[in-house]
Amino acid sequence: MTQGEEPPAREDARESPRTRLDTSVRIELSGTHVEGTTRNVSRTGLLLVSDEELTVDVEYVDGDHHVARRGRIVRVQRLSGDSLGIAIAFDTDA
Repeated sequence: MTQGEEPPAREDARESPRTRLDTSVRIELSGTHVEGTTRNVSRTGLLLVSDEELTVDVEYVDGDHHVARRGRIVRVQRLSGDSLGIAIAFDTDA
């Protein structure tokens, strides 16, 4: 790669295209708990490793439609300051 050249774009591995939507959302843990083991621990926290999924119920408004879905948390990441990004994969529709 020469100076000024951008690195090759990563292939988007997403299953579905994303649409920007800025609306409030509510998630509720679906009466479950998760068990696992620690990978490491410190005075301020620990890293939990588990094969179990954390199931959530999700509600949001898309235009004139109230949407209620069930899904599972697949990623949590610190965005900036106190903000967290929580990625939720929806269960497939029956």
